[in-house]
Amino acid sequence: RKEVVTTAAATLKAAMSDCTEGLSSSSSPASSTNSMLRAVVAQLKELLDYRYKTAWQHGFNIVSQFLRRLDLQKHPEVGELVVSLDSLHQGTLSPKERKGLEAAVECAVMTSGPEAVVKILPLHLPTTKAPIIVQGGSLTNAIDAARIWLFPVMQAAVKSSPHNLCYFFENIYKDLEEMEKSSEALPKIGRILEGSRLEGICATVWDSFPSFCVLPLDMVTVLVVVVVVV
Repeated sequence: RKEVVTTAAATLKAAMSDCTEGLSSSSSPASSTNSMLRAVVAQLKELLDYRYKTAWQHGFNIVSQFLRRLDLQKHPEVGELVVSLDSLHQGTLSPKERKGLEAAVECAVMTSGPEAVVKILPLHLPTTKAPIIVQGGSLTNAIDAARIWLFPVMQAAVKSSPHNLCYFFENIYKDLEEMEKSSEALPKIGRILEGSRLEGICATVWDSFPSFCVLPLDMVTVLVVVVVVV
């Protein structure tokens, strides 16, 4: 059975490669191409169904190849796959399954950039702007709901992606500052665990920062700003 699954996965992966190349270079009308793409995405989402859990590793490999070839910004339909991966990530996965899933999301980041992925999967960092906090929920629940797992993914993939360093400062740094202040203030009022968890999140966010500094598209703009400030 294992050999059959492996062979079938290899065949499907090869077919998917030909398909994505065809979609990328297709001269067909946009409506026709979009229809084809939606059909392919629907089939790939099927691969991620719990019915095929024993073959997920092959499914993640195929989805990885798909996300590596198609830009989410040019083909928004593909975003449904990223949403499906996120839904699976919220469930119970083995370390191997989690690694395969995150590798697929890394491919999306490398091809489409972190901004495109985060637009589909908002980080929801545990600050006063977090949806759960805004709705009157607890900080603990907001921490649990935050997509912190995306930062190690970005740390690994951003340096090989089309990205802007300004994105980190404009969309992440302000939340990071707020979390750092909270992580220092909370232990002083007896909320040691929450403060410790926020401190860990801050460290994880900072770990991703060097990757944003590797060949950003806005390097010239950033250098000009630095020179002016200095």
